[in-house]
Amino acid sequence: MKIKTLVALVVFSALVLKLTTYAKDGDKKVIREKSIQISAGKKITISTDVGDVSVTPWSKSEVYIKILGSSDDAEDFTFDINSTSEEVLIKSKQKQNSEHKRSWSWLNNSHLKFEIKVPTNFDINTSTSGGDIKIGGVNGSINLNTSGGDIWGDRFEGNFSAKTSGGDIKLYASKASIYASTSGGDIQLKYTGENKGIELKTSGGDIDIDIPFDFNAQAEILTSGGEVTCNLPLNNVKNLSETKIVGNINNGGEKLFASTSGGDITVYKSK
Repeated sequence: MKIKTLVALVVFSALVLKLTTYAKDGDKKVIREKSIQISAGKKITISTDVGDVSVTPWSKSEVYIKILGSSDDAEDFTFDINSTSEEVLIKSKQKQNSEHKRSWSWLNNSHLKFEIKVPTNFDINTSTSGGDIKIGGVNGSINLNTSGGDIWGDRFEGNFSAKTSGGDIKLYASKASIYASTSGGDIQLKYTGENKGIELKTSGGDIDIDIPFDFNAQAEILTSGGEVTCNLPLNNVKNLSETKIVGNINNGGEKLFASTSGGDITVYKSK
């Protein structure tokens, strides 16, 4: 075995051992907790270098913030939680002089998790550089961004935007205007109610769209490296092939745009 290969294996083994140690010693605990009185219809902004974010609703006029992590996380990150009469702001950032500096996202051993409760009607702006985002049951203007995780949204209404550079997007929505984009994952959408406008894009995955039988849309569905199928009635068809559908679904209406460079797109009616 060449000496370079041997050295590489030793280094890799050491990294794996380090990650295993973090996994054993990194049990989550509450490292920050705060409640902020604020009425419905306001906004929360969450920005973090790493960590998973979960936002769910409750009936209180209050935002509750719980941050979980390991003992190392408590030492290595700063946490700023502030508020105005209109907005709650949460910012987490890794200290420059951190003893456990996480420089490679795939070796990121942070255990940070943000569990947030907000009033049901609330605007959300969330950004994480290395985690998953989950939103359930919140109605408002929702903007979600992650550089390295999955996005999951359930029972939301309003204007919804989701962007990830390396994960899947799964959405279950009603009466929402939706924009969803991923560079390397699949998109799944189950939609009920009136079409408010939908745009779905992926560079390397499949798109599955489950909609009601009476869904109305001006559709443009296209793929560069797969097939497109739709089992709902099509009218005023301008283009129909294995890779593209341009026309109206049922009576037409707001847009339904779906595009992938390397996968299949399936549009089907709910059973």
